Amino acid sequence: MLDMTWIQLVIFVLASFRLTRLIVFDSITWFIRKPFMHIVENTDENGKIIRQMAISGTRVRRWSK
Repeated sequence: MLDMTWIQLVIFVLASFRLTRLIVFDSITWFIRKPFMHIVENTDENGKIIRQMAISGTRVRRWSK
């Protein structure tokens, strides 16, 4: 059985959250997301450029939906 204190659990949860954010959003890990996503840039009515991630690929690569 796992013998984990509450502080170790909190640290583990925060570290897992940060690692997930690193992989999903940070530009340094773009090479990991590249086979699965691509960036779509749209311009809104005010002229502001909006960047959105779009899922690419088929079958296994299109893991969402």
